[in-house]
Amino acid sequence: MYKVMIAEDEMLVRAGLKSFISWEKYGMTVVSEVSNGQLAWESYVQYRPDIILTDIKMPVLDGLQLIQRIREKDWKTKIIILSCVEDFSLARKAIKLNVFDYILKLTMTPEEMNAVLLKIKNELDAEALRPSDT
Repeated sequence: MYKVMIAEDEMLVRAGLKSFISWEKYGMTVVSEVSNGQLAWESYVQYRPDIILTDIKMPVLDGLQLIQRIREKDWKTKIIILSCVEDFSLARKAIKLNVFDYILKLTMTPEEMNAVLLKIKNELDAEALRPSDT
């Protein structure tokens, strides 16, 4: 099972993501759901999730700061940004940090999330089949 972390300060969005997605269908399980960037960092260190869904605007540590910290240690974790902000400069920074996708919460549909998760699953499955560099 691929481990998923949801970092989102809005409780209803967190609950919605956890309940409206059939995680098991993608071989995924939500191991952590947190409400701010600092808790997300601590959860990342504890669980080492394969996939992170994170908001940009969060208390304590924002989503881009969280992603920068993660990328200092790990470039393999798949990160999806969920945001209410349609900001090209944020999207550019996210691209430089190798973010898998950037989804606008206001227009997000179950179909869009399912398509992104299927794409991530396929990529993770393919990576698991490749011989390691060690």
